[in-house]
Amino acid sequence: MKRGGPIKRKSAMKPGGSIERKPMKRKAPKPRPPEGPLTPGEWASSAYERTEGREELRGERVTRAESEVHHVLPKSWLRREGRHDLVWDPRNAMILAKTDHDRHESAMKRIPRSRVRTETWAFAREVGQSAVVRLERLYPEEGSK
Repeated sequence: MKRGGPIKRKSAMKPGGSIERKPMKRKAPKPRPPEGPLTPGEWASSAYERTEGREELRGERVTRAESEVHHVLPKSWLRREGRHDLVWDPRNAMILAKTDHDRHESAMKRIPRSRVRTETWAFAREVGQSAVVRLERLYPEEGSK
């Protein structure tokens, strides 16, 4: 079936031929409490210094371009728990190769519990029992799925 003729507007248009649009109203983001105890840059540097540039899963030497600093207890979890003061704590840092970090974060291949440092477990106990449970869930025993 063939339709013919121009499309006809059924509502009136303002002079000038365009519809007036109002800008979206946006709320200002809520201010976040100060996070610490280090800045993100200092946090990453302290992790590289502690490991002497070695990634912590295999112990191989890596450059900063080949690796990422991983939050063992996720930043989002610490913030949700109201522990903004511990988001950039150096005990919660782990150097990983980029591929290993991506695999862990996407839950394709989790980092084994045996690779989590003793000081990180002590940090989790300081935060509370829920942090220890979180670590146990995120970092499985060797050989388990």
